[in-house]
Order: sequence, then C-alpha cells, then structure tokens
Amino acid sequence: MMPKYVELLKTKNHNKKNFLINYADSLWEKCRLCGFFCKVDRNKTEGTGCKAGNKIKVASFSVHKGEEPPISGTKGSGTVFFSNCSLECNFCQNYPISQLSVGKELSVDEFAEKLLFLQKKGVHNINLVTPSHFIPLIFKGILAAGEKGLIIPIVYNTSGYDSLESFYLLKEFVDIMLPDMKYYKNLPARKYSGINNYVEINRKFINAVINEYCENIFDESGIIKRGFILRHLVLPFEIKNTYEIINYIAKIKPDIFLSIMRQYFPAWRASEKQQEKLSEMCYNKIIEHADSMGLENVYIQEE
Repeated sequence: MMPKYVELLKTKNHNKKNFLINYADSLWEKCRLCGFFCKVDRNKTEGTGCKAGNKIKVASFSVHKGEEPPISGTKGSGTVFFSNCSLECNFCQNYPISQLSVGKELSVDEFAEKLLFLQKKGVHNINLVTPSHFIPLIFKGILAAGEKGLIIPIVYNTSGYDSLESFYLLKEFVDIMLPDMKYYKNLPARKYSGINNYVEINRKFINAVINEYCENIFDESGIIKRGFILRHLVLPFEIKNTYEIINYIAKIKPDIFLSIMRQYFPAWRASEKQQEKLSEMCYNKIIEHADSMGLENVYIQEE
C-alpha cells in the first residue's frame, strides 16, 4: 500500500496539492492547530500555549523499538521528538523537550533530509511525536522528502489535543493515527495539564479519526500500514479516570485497537499526591476490566 503523501505527490490533480499547501499556510498564519485556537501569526511570533516559534524544532531523530508491536516491529520506528507541546502536563516524563524547549531548529529541507536518513536505517515508519504545533511545516517537509524518495508510512503520535481544522490536513498525509485519550473529564485535565477544554477537543478529534481511519491494514508481518491505535496512560492517582475511559470506548467502538500504558513515573512538577506508582495488581485489574467490557484488541504493556 502506497503512503498517503506518495499518493498525493503522484496525483495528476495539482489543484488539490496546491490547495492543501495553501490551507497549511492558513493554519500557520492564523494558528488553529490545537484546542487553544490562539490565532497568532506563527510567521511573526511564538505560539502562546505551545511556546513554539516559526521553524520546526526537533529534540531528536532515532530508531525506537519500544512502541506497540505493529509500529516498532522488528526494525523499529523512525521516531522524531518535537520540541515544546500545547499541553503543560505537570508529570511529563519528557519535560526537557516539552516544557524546557530543548532541541534544534531546522528548515523544511533539513527536516526532509533527516526523514530520509531515518528511512535508510531500515525503519518501518516515520513516527512524529508531539507534532501538533508544527503540522504545516511538517507537511511541507514530508512532501519534500517524498519528492526525494521517502516511501514509508507516517505515524501521528499526539496528545490528542488537536483541532478539527488540523485534522482536515492530517488525513491527507498521515497513514497511522496514534492519539492519546488522557482524560475522561476536564477537572483532571485542568489540574494536571493546564487545559480547560481537553475533553471537548479530544472527543471531536478521536471521533474524526475513527470515521476516517475505520480499518486497520497490516502487512504479512503484522506491521500496520494504515489505521488507528488509541493510547491511554494509566495515572496511578486517577484510576477512576482509566475505568471511565475504558467504559466510554467500549460503548462507542469495542473493536478499537487500544494501548493501555503503564509507564507512569513521577517527573517534572508532579505533586506529592502524584508520587504513587502503578502496581502490578492494579494494572492487571484494569486489563481484566477492559476484557469484561468486550474490548477485543487491547495492547498490554510489559513491566
């Protein structure tokens, strides 16, 4: 199966490609990429919530083998960690990148060359981690890399705080969606991530993803080529939140591919209450509950 961006490059409908490039520019010039809808001109100033400037800023390019099996496979995922984030999670395990802005600014062409370098490593895909605030530039970078021979799928690995306006662009070049569903209610979202409307934004985005990426397609080795895996990180101090999310998912799409993650540890500005770690017994009960609710495709994370 040909990646979406390769299909776009090969199309004879040049109007569509030009329209998408212009649409990407419009999202950038009056920023509506995430649920903040700050509407700043990113060519002139830094974003408000994401603190990002007008160039792609990346902390690292690496081969990662710790993702879900259909993504990492045997050769690893070509992972790109972007600097900054639209959320401000006080427990963020990647806080030097997300909150302290560690990274290096790259031009679109430099970014494209890095993607080609990852492909030469033999990875199964390009994995964009926390990319929401750079999507218009990433889109151009992927097209530039595609013109030079990039031919592997694109994974969109996001907090799930993405706008529908952004999704209309994403669905044209992203092959595999890997969004989070962090919170069932806005109270913990506000308390731990500094966001008042996470649930509303996240639900709209997830519903759009479900409708667009309704079928997961795997190759003969079990590597995902197109589709959707939903992620949820269990917070040991908000176990009820996890059960509520499982119950919600079971009602809307019991055959969803769900990754229940257990790697929480206290970091960054985690409060005294947030020092708790997830026990083996608690995690097993969560998995048992997911099974009892009829969820058919749950990825279990090893300790």
